[in-house]
Amino acid sequence: MKQKISYLCTGWGTTKKKMSKISSIKERFFDVLRFIVVGNPWSYDFEADGIYYSRKGSELTVTAGRNRYCGRVVVPATVARKNKTYNVTAIGESAFENCKELTDVVIPDSAHSIGNYAFYGCSALVSVVIGKKVMSFGERAFTRCPNLRSVTIRSQNVAATSYNWLNNIPTTFGPNVKEYIIGEGVTVIGKEAFYGCFNIKSVTIPSSMKKIGKGAFSGCSDFTDVTCHAETPPVIEGDAFVRVSEARVTLRVPASALETYRTSAPWSNFGTIQPI
Repeated sequence: MKQKISYLCTGWGTTKKKMSKISSIKERFFDVLRFIVVGNPWSYDFEADGIYYSRKGSELTVTAGRNRYCGRVVVPATVARKNKTYNVTAIGESAFENCKELTDVVIPDSAHSIGNYAFYGCSALVSVVIGKKVMSFGERAFTRCPNLRSVTIRSQNVAATSYNWLNNIPTTFGPNVKEYIIGEGVTVIGKEAFYGCFNIKSVTIPSSMKKIGKGAFSGCSDFTDVTCHAETPPVIEGDAFVRVSEARVTLRVPASALETYRTSAPWSNFGTIQPI
């Protein structure tokens, strides 16, 4: 018998952790207020394996429900229901908002958008995996996620977009992320994609990478490790590492490409270059 999966806590007004009486009353008050102002806040069509969905044709959007999500949530790409298979194409507005026991989330390759406030206030969220087809992030999608430390980006569109320092990847995920992992299949990191990400410690670049845009990692002053799996050093447009102390950063590359990186500027500027 297939084991039932559940990503849900015990209730919307309470979580698995013991809450103070005042906190519980406060949460219930705001839930009731939301119901009065906007109507039923749980506008889902059905729940499957602990995830709530709204349905439109053959497509599903992940939504909030009567119970909060907690722990590690892996959103599936497809859901089978009543002899039909549906594609999960979006993470809806406020779907995980204030799920304070949510720790990790994997967004499937089938999803193309993440709605406004989708993960707002997820104070225990540590890691996020962004699927290959994600095209856009809604307003404040990851605001108030102070413990978010690791982000994996599998989307070519997200990684390759030409950004500016006022609106780029760090402004989406917040200032506390220490590690970014760029997924296999991504070929370009866009202009100023990680500009001003002062707290980033490490980045992993896939073997598929071909080009890194101007200023992509400018101002990433806390860099300590860069791992690049590409056999051929990616082309760098302009200076991707402005205001980075490359001399104290360790660059890890395939053993077969070690000498190529050591003799190819600006990769040769890294203080330590060693095999993966």
